Amino acid sequence: MNIAQILSELQEERIKASNVISALEAEGDTRGTRKFLETYIQKRRNIDAAVIAMDNLAKGKRRGRRPGWIDEIREAYKG
Repeated sequence: MNIAQILSELQEERIKASNVISALEAEGDTRGTRKFLETYIQKRRNIDAAVIAMDNLAKGKRRGRRPGWIDEIREAYKG
């Protein structure tokens, strides 16, 4: 499995986690949903960290621009 495939799978997992977060936020703030919400927010943060780490590994070995969604994640962590 190459870095591009791993990044693609991480992007899919991030989208799934984001969708779950949106659904849980729509449910309202109960103790059960809050626990799941915190779990998925942490999962998304872990995926973001993995994307950044994989992108750092790929630097210098590939040509061209990295995908825009990686730049969005990087920008989110700068602020």
